Amino acid sequence: MIVLTYEQSAKIQLLDTLFDTLSIDELKEYTESEKIVSILKGKTEKSSLLSRFVQEHDILSIEMGSQKAEVAMMKHDLQVLIKLVLKPNDYNSHSDATALKSKYHIY
Repeated sequence: MIVLTYEQSAKIQLLDTLFDTLSIDELKEYTESEKIVSILKGKTEKSSLLSRFVQEHDILSIEMGSQKAEVAMMKHDLQVLIKLVLKPNDYNSHSDATALKSKYHIY
């Protein structure tokens, strides 16, 4: 998890305000100015805070999708288990019981 300093948080808030108010052409004009170019020439390339945010967001999105799928599977298994307990004779419950036992390694 990325922990922000107060200064980094203020910078992100300022950038967010700029992105909301400026057009693409205006942003290009400002970022291509001589002052910005001269500042960037002296900097070495490293992983920036915003790109790390994007990477972490992508990782968390993938993990969240995986967790949602796992919860859906467990919900289905719980429904089958409840059906087995409450109505064991209403249908062929042997195959459902065998499937759950093998899935959760209960022997």
